Amino acid sequence: DNMIKYGMAAKDTGRIGDFLSSAQSRAQRTAVEFGQALESLGSTSVDMGMSFRDTMAILTGMAKAGTAGAEAGTALAMALARLARQPADAAKALRELNINIADFSGPNGVDAIRMFQAIADALPEDKLRRTATVMELFGAKGRKIGGLLSLMGRNTFVQDTAKGLEDDLGRAALVAAE
Repeated sequence: DNMIKYGMAAKDTGRIGDFLSSAQSRAQRTAVEFGQALESLGSTSVDMGMSFRDTMAILTGMAKAGTAGAEAGTALAMALARLARQPADAAKALRELNINIADFSGPNGVDAIRMFQAIADALPEDKLRRTATVMELFGAKGRKIGGLLSLMGRNTFVQDTAKGLEDDLGRAALVAAE
């Protein structure tokens, strides 16, 4: 199912295996948890034009920050949906952060890594205000996205993971051979 959603075919199974192997290693989580996350995420990321690589990098960041499996997929789906439709509280929070989601959209879809990084960088430093802003942006599941944003605010793990997923092509075969 996930292959079809992302426009992949049977010839891409090695690439998917490599991405999963790399993600497992980077986040210390299982392939089952990443499968559950992708299943719960559904087609939301595909509908927004996100690549499989970027989706996996964000889910890996969420897992590293403590939210994995179906919980991560559901939280990411809800976060993306709120950013796309922008209910009043989310739109207000984006204005206060001086972020326009359209700035992260192109002909191929949304650049979610860059978008979440901009949000992470713009969040208030005060922890209470930061938490309130995350909840305004992402609603009840906001605390799950908050972990990802905190991770992105501290380092480049998600961006490094996106690059590393490509660099690790062939990893699954090496792990299987060990």
